[in-house]
Amino acid sequence: THPEGTIVLCPGKLTPGATTTKCDVTGTLAPTYSGFGIAADPKWVRSPYTSAAGVDVVMYEVPGGKIAANTDKASFGEFLTWLTKLLGPMPYGSELRFAGAPSAWLGFEHPANIILNEDLGDIGTGAAHSAQHVMMHETIHQYSGDRTTLASTSDFVWKEAIAEYLAYVFEDEHRPAEEAIATRTYWDSIATSAEHRPRPTDGPAVQDFYVDVYGPGPMVLFLQLEPLIGRPAVLKGIQGFLSRAGARSVDDLRVELEKAASKDLVRYFEAWVVGPGAPEWPKFDVTTQGPSGGLLEVTVTQNNPSGRIYGCKVDIDINGKRASV
Repeated sequence: THPEGTIVLCPGKLTPGATTTKCDVTGTLAPTYSGFGIAADPKWVRSPYTSAAGVDVVMYEVPGGKIAANTDKASFGEFLTWLTKLLGPMPYGSELRFAGAPSAWLGFEHPANIILNEDLGDIGTGAAHSAQHVMMHETIHQYSGDRTTLASTSDFVWKEAIAEYLAYVFEDEHRPAEEAIATRTYWDSIATSAEHRPRPTDGPAVQDFYVDVYGPGPMVLFLQLEPLIGRPAVLKGIQGFLSRAGARSVDDLRVELEKAASKDLVRYFEAWVVGPGAPEWPKFDVTTQGPSGGLLEVTVTQNNPSGRIYGCKVDIDINGKRASV
């Protein structure tokens, strides 16, 4: 119940009224952390955003709000078509609501009712975590985190890694190149400060490690696997993992990726994903000598504090004028 004239938003199927608003998430599972969330603002204005893949997207912003004006509606519709083709119909009905608010987060994935930080409209589309990227990320959470959710708090990484990775794949395949580059650069920049492995086994509280997953998660669970098993297999593994509702673990994700790739990934996950303490990311020293006699010698040396050497594929790009390749 609420004062007359107040717009109230909450998850699931929304039935507004003058002084009572009803939301219903029965019929589709939703975890408490996202399935229960109420937001209200008497100044919100509802406006159509786009319609695609059987979904009507609507935006709630106060006068002067910039999110809808600074995002690409046609591209978001294309994204919905791409996403539903990969993962199936939207889990929580045919209406998807976005609302701008003074949120502590860039966005939050309440079912069918996504809250976006109202300042996102000031971030350009070529920047990491633009409004366009966050809208895609939170929409992916309707499947990854909401319908299919966490077996334990220590499995937190997979829901954020999938949301980041799939948004990145769409950027890489359908958006200007600068957006995918910005996303990879952001992942890389925050990975170096991670204090826990993506799937910690020493039991840290979720609030102590969740910020560590946003860069390493999509990088080691998916992007780094592309050269090993191929992007189609990675996407097929994610598709299988999210194909049913309920609670699933990082180990369940490994099994689905192994099925898709027909490859044993136990050693890979032990090296990069699962374990106690801070992760160790390989570091490389690169030196050059020459050119001499038309040849340039490039030496790449892996130097890690533990002395452990990780198996890595290294690509070397040499820039500059040369007679032949």
